[in-house]
Amino acid sequence: MPGRIYILLGFLICFSGGCTDENNLSMDFKISGVKNISVARGERYALPLKVLFLGGEKEKVTINVEGLAAGITGEFDHPTDYPDFELTLTFNVALSFIPGNDTITIIGISESGKIVERTMVLIITDPPNHFPVITLNGSNFIDLTLNDPWLEPGFTATDVEDGDITSQVIVTSSVNNNYMSTYSIKYEVTDSDGYITTRFRTIKVTNSLQSLSGNYSATTTIQGLGVYTWNSYAVVSASPTKNNFLILGRLTECYGLELELEVNGTTLTLPPQSQFGYNTTAGNNGICDSIIHFFSGNGTLTNISTHPKFTINYTDMYKDSVGNASSFYKTDVLIKQ
Repeated sequence: MPGRIYILLGFLICFSGGCTDENNLSMDFKISGVKNISVARGERYALPLKVLFLGGEKEKVTINVEGLAAGITGEFDHPTDYPDFELTLTFNVALSFIPGNDTITIIGISESGKIVERTMVLIITDPPNHFPVITLNGSNFIDLTLNDPWLEPGFTATDVEDGDITSQVIVTSSVNNNYMSTYSIKYEVTDSDGYITTRFRTIKVTNSLQSLSGNYSATTTIQGLGVYTWNSYAVVSASPTKNNFLILGRLTECYGLELELEVNGTTLTLPPQSQFGYNTTAGNNGICDSIIHFFSGNGTLTNISTHPKFTINYTDMYKDSVGNASSFYKTDVLIKQ
């Protein structure tokens, strides 16, 4: 071709006007990762990019973005470096921005002035409806002492579209602070588009003496008649309705009774003149040798943190079915296993 000759000789590139060392050529590079994206107004989008070296003498490249409309910003985390390098362009779109399409340009400029441009379309859409958010004050799991009043710790509900909707929260509670159990509280709110959010809180109502529940080995000392070791355990459980009360499953190895013990520190108190056993309305049921028993007395609780021990001093006055009465002073010692 007349007027211009191209000859490649080793590391020289020759033109009709002379030869140039390849190492002195300005750097060539490209930008990859540019693509059309959709971003909802009020949201952000992180676009990963790469600046790749194509030849020539390496030099730094700076990346910029042009063509962003008011209400849209673009931030680079690492805009300048020697290729090959990676960077991220994060778009932030204002919630008030009007949906539509914008064509923007990603521009790379080398130190020697070489410019590489890539265009992309930024599609701004309406955001999807957000679910409302319920925030519970305090813990989701609360231990409540039996018979203590239940006080709701509170809650708030917000929605991106509707704002504060706390007043619309429906609370469904089954908490009974006077009965030992585990309860659930349901919090539910619906936004203006029908989106529903539900949260739960668990309330565990416990007797302060719950740790004392269990099986106890037992002996009964009958004043003047010696010590009797029980053939089976005494069962102690926390009262489900009265805090600091225990249910004693046996006294004098008397099967079938449930006797309440009030615990005040280390002092035990039996309810006065508790009656158990045979009576004319129930008939002979075999409890306590078919005899009416009246128990009254008090006791002490020791070794609470290790092996709890109950010492109960009481009077056992009983009558047979025809009214013959006897009375003994007894001491039961119960030790938790």
